[in-house]
Amino acid sequence: MSIKEYFDHILLFLKGNRNVALVRVIKRIIPRRGGGYLRLRITFIDKSQLEIREYVDDTLRKLSYSYNYISPENAFLFRFDNAPHHKEINTYPHHKHTANGEVEESEEKEIHQIKKEIDKSPSKTK
Repeated sequence: MSIKEYFDHILLFLKGNRNVALVRVIKRIIPRRGGGYLRLRITFIDKSQLEIREYVDDTLRKLSYSYNYISPENAFLFRFDNAPHHKEINTYPHHKHTANGEVEESEEKEIHQIKKEIDKSPSKTK
């Protein structure tokens, strides 16, 4: 799968989701060689938002990523990322920031797994 196909796969998954109101491509860079970068802002029908940032190499290995989810009231709910901090976490560099300020172990996530986390979040279960 090429970088373009991978990014298109993410976009198709999101646009095909019945809970998604809007998918905004903020930045999409696919050079002829090397890695690609994708930044999206997804607005769900309940007005919560997910911001996605992925930088992948030409083998689709995620060099850096962040999935930041906020409530309709603009309150932080969670973020998965692989920023190189929190070396105390067993899954370093992969981790999850929670709404209560904790940092938890996490494996690298794919978009469908992030969507499952969103579906379980307090803003969706009210």
